[in-house]
Amino acid sequence: MVGGARRRRATSRSRGPGTQLEHRVADGAAAVHLTAAVCLASARRRVQNEIECPPAQTQDCITGVDTDVSVPPGLGAALEALAEDEEFVKAFSPAYVEGFLAVRRAEWQRFVTTTTDWELNEYLEYY
Repeated sequence: MVGGARRRRATSRSRGPGTQLEHRVADGAAAVHLTAAVCLASARRRVQNEIECPPAQTQDCITGVDTDVSVPPGLGAALEALAEDEEFVKAFSPAYVEGFLAVRRAEWQRFVTTTTDWELNEYLEYY
């Protein structure tokens, strides 16, 4: 997780001492309870393993970044990263993660094989 005090594109940011903490990666369609559980499990893992926080993000995350750590570029890569993270899978239970991955992989497969209205409107005339 990369933080930044006033950088809207950082993973998380604080708006001031003791005032507000934002987690900025979860999509609006994400289940709130699952998002909260993931954040808490990640924080617990960091504390238990005494992992230092990376330096705060000071650039705008568009023209420049301060880190080489980033979230996976898409759902497919994110699902593979989750499946490979043994410690995280154990924290949520292998059975739960297995079911979650099955549903999301099927969803991703349907998405990548679907032609959207935008694609039809944009490209159909060329074929």
